[in-house]
Amino acid sequence: MADRRVIPSHVEHYIEATREMALEIAPREAALLYRKTGPAWTAMVGDQVAACAGIIVLHHGLGEAWAVVTPLGLANVRFVHRAVRDGLQAIIQEHSLIRVQAKVIAGFFPGRLWAAHLGFREESRMPLAAPGGRDFIMCVQFPKGVRR
Repeated sequence: MADRRVIPSHVEHYIEATREMALEIAPREAALLYRKTGPAWTAMVGDQVAACAGIIVLHHGLGEAWAVVTPLGLANVRFVHRAVRDGLQAIIQEHSLIRVQAKVIAGFFPGRLWAAHLGFREESRMPLAAPGGRDFIMCVQFPKGVRR
């Protein structure tokens, strides 16, 4: 079995994770933005990137979660899920977040299911907000027990 570990994320990890994806923003620019706006980590299998994830801290109490999973990550889905779940919880506690949101492309049902398994619930639809004019689903969780 390959060595599995979670390490602090680096720009190169995000670039590697998104190599096969068509993105609206250059991978290096996106990675630098994520690095600047909040903590992030990388799940590694051996010396390869399985996933990159983090939370953009928008302001005190509010964070926006993001994740990129590679084909290797999909082949190691339990490891990736636990790494993301544990990383989210650590950042939520460290930054005293009371609301965490995540946007998932409406037609991407595996992403919506994963968000639910991570403790998010669907809050609203964001028409035409996703790349290519698709809709996003805004998913939220209230870690401190706040309910609206």
